[in-house]
Amino acid sequence: MKKPFMKKLLRFTSAFLITLFLLSMIAWTLSPKSWYHKMNDFYDYPEDYDVWFLGSSHVIMGTLPEELYNEYGIRSYNLAAYGQTFAIDYWVTKNLFEITKPKLIVLDAAQTGYDGKYQTSNISSIKLMMSSLPFGKEKIKAINDLFDSESDKDLKTELLFPFASDHYNWEYLTKSNFHSNVSYELGSDQNVFDQRGKSNYLLVTPTIIPEAIDVEDADMTETVNSNYLRKIIELCSDNNVEVLIVKCPLNAAKDKLQKYNQAFAIGKEYGVPYLNGFELENVFDGDTDMWDSSHLNSLGARKWTHELGKYISENYTQIETSTTSPTMKKRWDDRYENYLKFLDSELPLQTFFYSYLMLCTNQRYELDIVIRDGSHVLNDKVAMKLINSCSANIARADKNSKKPDISITVRIKNGDIIDQAVYSFSSKTVNSYTRN
Repeated sequence: MKKPFMKKLLRFTSAFLITLFLLSMIAWTLSPKSWYHKMNDFYDYPEDYDVWFLGSSHVIMGTLPEELYNEYGIRSYNLAAYGQTFAIDYWVTKNLFEITKPKLIVLDAAQTGYDGKYQTSNISSIKLMMSSLPFGKEKIKAINDLFDSESDKDLKTELLFPFASDHYNWEYLTKSNFHSNVSYELGSDQNVFDQRGKSNYLLVTPTIIPEAIDVEDADMTETVNSNYLRKIIELCSDNNVEVLIVKCPLNAAKDKLQKYNQAFAIGKEYGVPYLNGFELENVFDGDTDMWDSSHLNSLGARKWTHELGKYISENYTQIETSTTSPTMKKRWDDRYENYLKFLDSELPLQTFFYSYLMLCTNQRYELDIVIRDGSHVLNDKVAMKLINSCSANIARADKNSKKPDISITVRIKNGDIIDQAVYSFSSKTVNSYTRN
């Protein structure tokens, strides 16, 4: 009697596991893969990354691991996501600690004042980030903690059992369900991934970056996320991982600056240092460095990444500043070369004048620029700041010539021409230059 029972049990168990596997594969197939480029490199080489960057869109758009590697030899990964709170940062960290641990985690202070576990305005990004975490007990704990209200019941079910919500998606299948977008940015997203290549896409928005307020001027009102900031610091301390709290510059009112100061004050309680981008003098320019009032563009991101690299290299001597094996070095160098090719492919797609000039400021390029005398460009403060931030040979054309307002030839330094552009001024309004 025992043998037939064991056979039935074995068959049932096998059938159950096969069914579970098939359902998981179907759910994975039905889910769009557009976000998986975000984590591919991390899961492929988790031991590569000595530094993790966590936070919201301020981090994903403002911190560039490839630039950090090229300038300082620091190997890092950007684990930020749009709308990501400290609550989500905590659970992302706790889940990924099951795989590997970095030497340093860098936390952006943007979400300190937010009194909720997640932002409904960024729910699609949050769902994708949570979905990308490996399934296990820590992921189940994360979902149960983050989505614990009655109104979250459907969302919790969707994240725990993707097939339960995705099974109706057969009729909506597209290439994105089977194809993962390629990214060369190690988790970052300068100039916003889903907008790239769209004509007339604005990458420069002049705004005001305020000066820092005294660090003692802090709003210490406790929020959900200030409590999770403490939990992250304690989690890292228990796992011998260093923490650095930072804030990249942006256009922020005093109440925001006071909440950022709260994050720095909480860090001080635990002996955690901070780097406040608002305190850096003569580094950032609101006229040229912002994608919009709240986010750095790639020019601002390169500046901020430089400051982060400088601080990390000077204060965390245990962080590796070179690759440790020929295989790893080749992997990083090859990926960086692909990253540069990606940047080269972006430049010719821009039609907005400011956007084009901003991308030209990358130290990879040198420019030949001809500006016609009397052109509006010469009186355009933003345009001239961007031009002066480029490595450029500037010549002037006669005012009465038939030359356009400005013509630009872009080449890789000591290398091939990447693009040639001609712009003419049409009116006295921002971004009123037409690419001919």
